[in-house]
Amino acid sequence: MLVSGLMSLFREVARQADEAMFDEAGVMAELGALHQRFEAGLLSEDEFDELELELVERLEVIETRKRGDDA
Repeated sequence: MLVSGLMSLFREVARQADEAMFDEAGVMAELGALHQRFEAGLLSEDEFDELELELVERLEVIETRKRGDDA
C-alpha cells in the first residue's frame, strides 16, 4: 500500500514537472522576464546569452513535441 502510494506521488510529481518544463506560455514568460533582467543590468551579456539559449532550446523541444502530437 505504501509503495503504491509513493509511486502515485512520484508519477504526479513527474507529470507536473513535465508540464512545467514544456509549458510554452511559461517559457515565453520566463524569456520576457529574462530580457527585463538583462535590460535592468541585473545580468551580464554572457549570463543572458546562456539563459536565453536554454529557453530557446526548450521552445524548440515544445514545438517538436507539438508537431509530433499533431501527426
